[in-house]
Amino acid sequence: MDEQDLKALIFYYCREKYYNCMLGACQDGIAKFRGDVAFNFYNCVALMLCQQFEQSVRELDCLKSENDFRLSVVHAYMQVYKLTGATSNDKYVKLQKRVQDYKVSATFIDLYYVAFVLFAFKRYEDAHEYILSALVIEPSNAELLALQGWIQLYLLKTNPLSEFQTSQVFEMSLKDNGKNFSSSLGIVESYMHEQNYDEAVAVLNKVVVRFPSTPLALLLKMKLNFALQNWDQCVDVIKRISISEPDNVDVLRIKVLMLICNDGKYEEASNYIQQCRERLYKIEPLNGDLLVENAQLFSRVCERNHLVLSETYKMVEKALEISINNVNYMAELAYHSMLLGNLSDAVRLYKSAMKLDDSDLQVLIGMSFCELLEYGPNEHVKHQVNFLVELDESSQYPKLLFLKAKISTRESSLQSLCEICEQHLHFLGRLPYGTEYLLTLDADFMLQVCKELLLHLPQAPALITKEKHLQKPGPIAKKVETVLNVIVKACPSIQETKYLLSTVQFLNGDATKAKANLEQILQNPNSNFTNCYLLMAQIQLYIGQFERASQSLELGLSHNFAVRENPLYHFIMGIIEKNRNNQDEAIKCFKVALELSNSQPSILSTASSLSLYDKATIYLELIDSHMQAGQLHEATKLTESAVDEFRGTSEEARIVILNADQAIEKHEIQHAIDMLTRVKRNESYYLQAKQKLANILLEYRKDTKAYLQCYLDMVEVDRGPESCILLADAYLHVLEVDKALETYEKAVRMNPTDPALCSKMGKAFVETHYFAKAVSYYQEAIKLTDDMELKLQLADLYMRLPNNNDNAEMFITAEFEKEDTKLEEDLSTLQYKAKLLVMLSEIYRKKGNLLGAQKMLRNAKDYQSRVLKRMSLDHIDVAHGEQNVLKDICMQLSEISVNLKDNEGGIALLKEAISIFPNDLSILQSLAQLYIQINNLELCQQTCAMISKLDPDNEEASVMLADIAFRKIDFDMSSFHFTHLLSKQPTNWKALVRFIEVMRRTGELEEVVPYLQQAEAAMNKSVKNPGFSFATAMYQWYSGNLNAALRNFNNARLDPEWGKRAICSMIEICLNPEDEILGEQFFDIDDSDYRDSRSMALKTAERLLKELKQRNTGLDEENLKHRLLGNFLLLATKEKANVEKALEDFTSLASNDILYREEIGPILGMATAHTMLKQAQRAKNQLKRVVKSVWNFEDAEYLERCWLLLADFYIQASKFDSAKDLLQRTLQHNKACTKAYEFLGFIAEKEQSYKDACNYYDNAWKYSGRANPSIGYKLAFNFMKSKRYAEAIDTSQQVLKIHPDYPRIRKDILDKSLTHLRT
Repeated sequence: MDEQDLKALIFYYCREKYYNCMLGACQDGIAKFRGDVAFNFYNCVALMLCQQFEQSVRELDCLKSENDFRLSVVHAYMQVYKLTGATSNDKYVKLQKRVQDYKVSATFIDLYYVAFVLFAFKRYEDAHEYILSALVIEPSNAELLALQGWIQLYLLKTNPLSEFQTSQVFEMSLKDNGKNFSSSLGIVESYMHEQNYDEAVAVLNKVVVRFPSTPLALLLKMKLNFALQNWDQCVDVIKRISISEPDNVDVLRIKVLMLICNDGKYEEASNYIQQCRERLYKIEPLNGDLLVENAQLFSRVCERNHLVLSETYKMVEKALEISINNVNYMAELAYHSMLLGNLSDAVRLYKSAMKLDDSDLQVLIGMSFCELLEYGPNEHVKHQVNFLVELDESSQYPKLLFLKAKISTRESSLQSLCEICEQHLHFLGRLPYGTEYLLTLDADFMLQVCKELLLHLPQAPALITKEKHLQKPGPIAKKVETVLNVIVKACPSIQETKYLLSTVQFLNGDATKAKANLEQILQNPNSNFTNCYLLMAQIQLYIGQFERASQSLELGLSHNFAVRENPLYHFIMGIIEKNRNNQDEAIKCFKVALELSNSQPSILSTASSLSLYDKATIYLELIDSHMQAGQLHEATKLTESAVDEFRGTSEEARIVILNADQAIEKHEIQHAIDMLTRVKRNESYYLQAKQKLANILLEYRKDTKAYLQCYLDMVEVDRGPESCILLADAYLHVLEVDKALETYEKAVRMNPTDPALCSKMGKAFVETHYFAKAVSYYQEAIKLTDDMELKLQLADLYMRLPNNNDNAEMFITAEFEKEDTKLEEDLSTLQYKAKLLVMLSEIYRKKGNLLGAQKMLRNAKDYQSRVLKRMSLDHIDVAHGEQNVLKDICMQLSEISVNLKDNEGGIALLKEAISIFPNDLSILQSLAQLYIQINNLELCQQTCAMISKLDPDNEEASVMLADIAFRKIDFDMSSFHFTHLLSKQPTNWKALVRFIEVMRRTGELEEVVPYLQQAEAAMNKSVKNPGFSFATAMYQWYSGNLNAALRNFNNARLDPEWGKRAICSMIEICLNPEDEILGEQFFDIDDSDYRDSRSMALKTAERLLKELKQRNTGLDEENLKHRLLGNFLLLATKEKANVEKALEDFTSLASNDILYREEIGPILGMATAHTMLKQAQRAKNQLKRVVKSVWNFEDAEYLERCWLLLADFYIQASKFDSAKDLLQRTLQHNKACTKAYEFLGFIAEKEQSYKDACNYYDNAWKYSGRANPSIGYKLAFNFMKSKRYAEAIDTSQQVLKIHPDYPRIRKDILDKSLTHLRT
């Protein structure tokens, strides 16, 4: 170890108060570096600190002739005189004068050593003056700067008002000498003090490598990890140090603190404390201060554990043996006796200390504390405490303030207790977590302060309901929570602190955090807090987890049977049984709770006693249970008892409100009104009574004036914002919009920074359709509150307003970027960012930017996953709502993936959602639908089986199972599933519509009629149901009754569920290539353009297409459908320019690789357009792409039309076999396809197989509804060719009956058949 490193070690021992070790290091330096007088001076200082004054004076005499030590030696002499109490000596006066003389000519080295002496004796401000004087002479000297940095660091620790940037001083010291060990340690400590831990870690790692020969860097690394509470890393460093120094006191101290503060292993900790005491006595045999300081450190964080306190008591005893007349040691020993509960020993020791110094405030405070504990706040104690308060003008003794709080009035007591909290929190804010932090915190004392503060909070009800949490936590409750949080963070093993914190958090309305803290206590196997189980049950009741509350009570009972003596146990059990609808058991529980609460107080612990509110609640619950059990006589009798018991108390009005409820159930409205009117303004439940009265007046008397008057009366009694909000809600309820807004504004003015009130105001503007005002108001409120919820509401409003998607996008993007710049992300920030991204994805979807929407949702999913992980790590119960958010994101992502043709990705996302909610029907249904969409029928069937197991009557599963059967060509099973579902749910329109589609494709459409009749009979006759209209229209359309179909589609056109499909179907009918004649009632016959039926149909289709566009929500399926129909409309005009325009758009759709490349609709459109443009080969090339496509319901219509068109091309080219294959495939999936039968008839006719032609044309005629004269003609002609003249005559007459003027059929077929029949 070189000279500088040894000096740094000496300075370290000086700072850490290892004075004997410092003396040894100085003697090593004198022996090793004989020419360096500094070591002799350090030796003198060390001798003084070890109380060896005569030896130090002899050593100083040898140094007084040294020029660089003249002033420092004089200061050292003065310190000796001060320590020996000889400051009145003449020699001391002369020394003072000599200081003034030497100070003028002192060198910077001399000034440096003066500063060192003053620092060693804790005169930090004087030391700072001298080091600044030295720096005036040598401003860049590294040693001077290093000492200045350390002095400033200690000034910051002892004086919270000091403002220094110590890290900058150490950086300047290291600038020219990077190997200065003392500065290297100092800069790490300063970074820790500034809580810049990342820099501290980075620098310290370099220091450890640079100075491997000394353990000081590793010791500092241990303290740094301890400050960061990185327990595992701290243990690793301890192991490294223990290799070279197995009994290092600093290591032992940190081990003890980790075992006590973090692990709660008091027995093991007490063994290490014993080792620490022995080691300290060995290396510092005369250093009582170190023993006492360590005893104080361990005893204040050990939860008053007797094993630990016994060992720390021995430490203080050993210190007292070293210095038997030390008042501070004796006072500490007395305080230890008090912590151990040995009050008589404490009094004896304090009296002994008073004999040594009867003016010591610490002793007098301790004595007064003992008297207060022994005799209570009597007059003598009050007089004594008041006297001490006058002596302590600066209020520097927190324990004296605590004594004052114990004997004062409520207001004065709260003031004193809050002052203690403020002092502690202020000091702690400047310290890193460590030994000094824990000593300053004094967790044991602060726990007593918090308990005292809790006594001044309003008594909490045993059964806290949502209504009880309407009032916000007061400043006292918030302060208690803050202090308890500090203690819990510093000493997580103190169970009582966590229990109190849970209680306060629950009272403050934060049930989630309270529950998380309780779970940490209960997970500890050494936990013996029975009350934790009761509090946990209360919290679980509050959040609606009744079964878990029951389990908590059972666990509490298994730990301690005495819990059954607590009325709260039976009270909670009664609520649980009531929720199970087990009224008899609930009644028994409530009766036991009442009996216990009426018992003598001595029988029960203070925790077991119930407030007046709780007793009234038990009565109310008991009465309600009797009523629900039908025991009206018992309920009435009990109500009378409750009225008598609570007459004249604050709870009387609650019984009156209950009586009013009972009167309403008996239809005694006036009696209820009379009772509620009698509740006076000064009663506790006046506001609740008025609210109940208002609701009765509005509901039963329809008296809006009296209804509003009740709320006006409430505002007179309670002029707070809550009452104003209730009045505003009432105005809004009776549609007095302006007064409602005016009252909301009044409420907000009372507290303009309350986000909840601002939210109410903004929502009121939206509900009253003042959208511009709502936007302006939200913008102003956000400036005041910067509240996340308000920002989300504004973003949502932008999205709902027409043509405001750009504003919404700009606002959300700016908000996300702002949040993204923050270095720390707490739970609420992560939740907020996830919600912003979900909103942004919705905007992108509306704009058709699916890739952008997918990216946003993926990011949202990452953030929401982090939310759930953070909640889990923080022991917060993962809320069902948060899991739902992740589920919804996964489902939206899946939907987008499917739209982007990434079906596997969509399935993976749905499976991820199922892993969160394995029994969620909506996810399982989406997965089954996706499986059926990709034609994976087996997996779809398995998923449907899972759905049916969870919900046997699930309609979605039944419909999909029917679909699967149909796709497997199992028509009987398909029909079975539909008929089974419709027999139980005749008005299940979704199933009925799909049933019609299936029966049409099986060629058995007529079987639908009974189910339509059954549905019509089951529904309300007065209202025409859109679902029924749509189903009827589908049947009529497929039956060939187009006019009737249009009428019914028109009835369903405006419905939100069926409207869009109805419009699309109407357009399809209007674009019917068969050019059917449509009813004139659907068209504007005054317009000359409409006189031509075809023109009329196309005009109607155009109008409906515009309507469809207005109703689109921006989804890709809707956009595609609209574009396809628009293009088919252009094709239907048969104008070349329009056909070419349609072809261009069809080609554009088909070339979109991501979205529409494999869509059947654009392919059909291109093929049709090419056909109309006489480009047959191009048309066939397009159609061949879908020859082997897998049939599915979604693409069925377009796919079949493609096959039919290609078959038509093959027929024209006389490729009858190829055509037949396509036509048979079409009929396999649609047995009622008229066109397929017609084409097959044509082929058979060409092949002169008139019998087969007759069969095909007969089916075509049947499934066209016998309304198409062209098919009728062909059928009659082939009957005639087959010599089936009777059938030919019959068919001809059917055609002529519908179309009397149909050409040629009479002459060519009817007349000839009659002739042949006669002959």
